[in-house]
This record gives sequence, C-alpha cells and structure tokens, in this order.
Amino acid sequence: TSVGIALRLLGEAGVLSFDFGQAIITAAFVDDILSLVLFNVLFSLTGDFDFMKVVAYPSFGIVFMLVAMVAAVKFWPMFIKNHVYPRVPVKQGDFKVSAEDEALFFIMFAVLVAYSTATHFLGTHL
Repeated sequence: TSVGIALRLLGEAGVLSFDFGQAIITAAFVDDILSLVLFNVLFSLTGDFDFMKVVAYPSFGIVFMLVAMVAAVKFWPMFIKNHVYPRVPVKQGDFKVSAEDEALFFIMFAVLVAYSTATHFLGTHL
C-alpha cells in the first residue's frame, strides 16, 4: 500500500519527524482507508440496490473508525497511563521487554479483537 512505501522512503530520508513528513503519512493512511471504503461499496453492489449494504454499513464503519481514532488520541493514552501502568507489577532482574511493554502489547491485542468483533457485528469489515 501507499503507507508502506511512503513510510520507508520518508524514514530513509529522515523526514518523518517533520510536519510535511507526517502530512504525507497521514494522506497515505487516508488514501488507503478511502480505498477500502470504496472497495466495500463496490462489492456490496450485487444487482439490486440494498440501502443497508451499500450506504448504512459503510457509514457505520466510517463512524466507528472516527470514534476509534478519537479514542486512540484522547482516551487510551490517559487510561493506560493512569489506570493500567500503576497496576502493572515491576519485574525484578534484567529483561529485554519491560512489564509496561507487555501490558501495552496485551491491551493492543485486546483492542484489536474487540474492534474487529464490533465491526463484524456492525456488518462491515473496514
């Protein structure tokens, strides 16, 4: 996808930390998401026009993605910092992966499963 190519090229050029590098990556993500939405709409056109399949389900998917993006910026960082990390026990010894990193990986996996289940029951697979 365009994200992979842009990320590699911008990383090699060392411009990912600049505003224009972030703008290019953001545009690549938006491009990929819009492609998936159009792909979903095209595959739902199977003869008769069904409002739920063609309009409602993709709209639910877009709204869900917007809510998930806001949660990723506003909710999850605060929740992890204030509620999860204080409850993570400290590892004794020299480990490659910290206990906080393990907790963060578990949260990412749980959120992935929860979000994919939610989109499945909403009737979209964006």
